[in-house]
Amino acid sequence: MDSPQKGSASRHFKLLLDLLVVALVAFALYTVLSQRSSLARTLRVIRGADLRLIGVAFGLEAVSYLGYSYFFYRLCRPGTPRFTFPRALHTQVTAYGIGNVTPGGGAGGLYFYYKGLTNNGCTPERSVAYVVVANLVSGAVLAAFFCLGAVMTTVTGLLSSGYAAAALAGAALLSGVFAACFWLLVRTDVLLSSLRWLRPRLLKVSRGRIRLSEKVDETVVESGAQLRSFLGGRGRLSGAMAGSVGYWAFDMLCLAACFLAFSRGVNLWVLLFGYGIGMAMMVVPVTHGGLGLVEGSLVLVYVAMGIRPEVAIAGVLAYRLFSFWLPIAAGLIGLSMFPLRRRAEEPSGELAPELGKT
Repeated sequence: MDSPQKGSASRHFKLLLDLLVVALVAFALYTVLSQRSSLARTLRVIRGADLRLIGVAFGLEAVSYLGYSYFFYRLCRPGTPRFTFPRALHTQVTAYGIGNVTPGGGAGGLYFYYKGLTNNGCTPERSVAYVVVANLVSGAVLAAFFCLGAVMTTVTGLLSSGYAAAALAGAALLSGVFAACFWLLVRTDVLLSSLRWLRPRLLKVSRGRIRLSEKVDETVVESGAQLRSFLGGRGRLSGAMAGSVGYWAFDMLCLAACFLAFSRGVNLWVLLFGYGIGMAMMVVPVTHGGLGLVEGSLVLVYVAMGIRPEVAIAGVLAYRLFSFWLPIAAGLIGLSMFPLRRRAEEPSGELAPELGKT
């Protein structure tokens, strides 16, 4: 078991890595954009913002939270007797906000999703399975949004032939990855056979340092069962998918409202295409909540696609205020009321790696 000193050093290293990445992204943005935009022009754009649309953006982001909470509620309700929609909303607010500030690529957020289920009567095994299925389904919906943006920017001629080919290839690759994940989880026997084949070889190559726990097999079996149950239940499927689509759609509309608050000449398909890239950066476990990576990728993509730099900077910063910074405050409030049964209870050494892989 790691000593407290080692854990503290790991957290300090993660914080230093976050600061380094943010500094590098800020330097890159300054280097690229300083030739095309000035601070005075950016501040002028911000001062001229339509405050009504800023308020609309805040409301849209709040609705997106309700969408994901409804998705999580409809997905997990059958195996969680005491899981009401208000409790699902509390779990979502806490897990998402805390996930933006905890190390481990969002593992802290996943843990609170897990605890929100177990505290309401769901078994630990099924709770892990629900978290796996929820992340897979939600990621697939986001991939569909990115594919739609890639196709529409190509069809409408907003991308050059080279960029269009790369965008369509990326969309096809992303679709293939999620299709493979769904197929493997539905066909549990194939995935279990692969794990049985991999386990001794991984142990041999790592010289005994990396062991695949038997709990991974249990998680695969339970996750496959829950995914098949979810896909086979029409009412459950339609309700949950409506919530997931609503979550990403209203989050995207929040971004659009932020841009429209600073400039009315922004193309919706361009915003959707860049949004998919930015959200992919948020999933990469380098910084907390994609801090720095999301802002940098969104600004650079939008500037490359013809949006004025000062508008891109103002729009992205306003969007991240609603989607990253305010949820942290809401998550901390939710954490103060989160019903952890045992105060000293922490994610176990076996559970945390399983959650981190979702």
